[in-house]
Amino acid sequence: MKLKLPLFLLLGIALLTFACNSGSNGVSSVDTQFDTTGYTTTDLGAGITHLIKKDGGGNPIEEGYLQYGVKSGVWTTYHPDGIQIKSLTSYLDGRLTGPSIVLDTRSQMESLKTYGNNQLNGLSATFKYGKVVTELPYNKGQIDGVFKEYLNGKLQRKIDYVNGKKNGLLTYYDENGNKTVEYQYKNDEKVGGGMIE
Repeated sequence: MKLKLPLFLLLGIALLTFACNSGSNGVSSVDTQFDTTGYTTTDLGAGITHLIKKDGGGNPIEEGYLQYGVKSGVWTTYHPDGIQIKSLTSYLDGRLTGPSIVLDTRSQMESLKTYGNNQLNGLSATFKYGKVVTELPYNKGQIDGVFKEYLNGKLQRKIDYVNGKKNGLLTYYDENGNKTVEYQYKNDEKVGGGMIE
């Protein structure tokens, strides 16, 4: 299935992550507190602090929230104009948890990564000119599922992974979607296949 997620849906996911994170019990799994040097801080109560860092011209560079001294919720970085969002990254108790989205200067998505406890966990994808280029499913830091690669929006290659290793078919497609080459892999080793006539 080709990935098509509107930006507003991804922003909604990021905001929902912060809302879910705000119920933390105040016990952090991260040993070190975030260094707030260079940030303007606003205490919001209940252990939550809003931070914003600005450049010499007063444009925002980065902003986000701390809960009990560690990153929590959605952190936002900005392109040099201070208006356009460059990235949205979700944290829970100082660890990457949830979606991380990078946007170009035209506000088109360049990448989407999903994290769980500081590891890639879920969909990871790259984009060019608003079209998906790669889709990689991760499970606890390892590729696990079907990796897909596209050219101009058309599937070019796919391969099955299990626990970070190629296991199953590696298939190449032509511009019309026809299979051209197919190899069989087992535990990262090619065990068969070739050109399709």
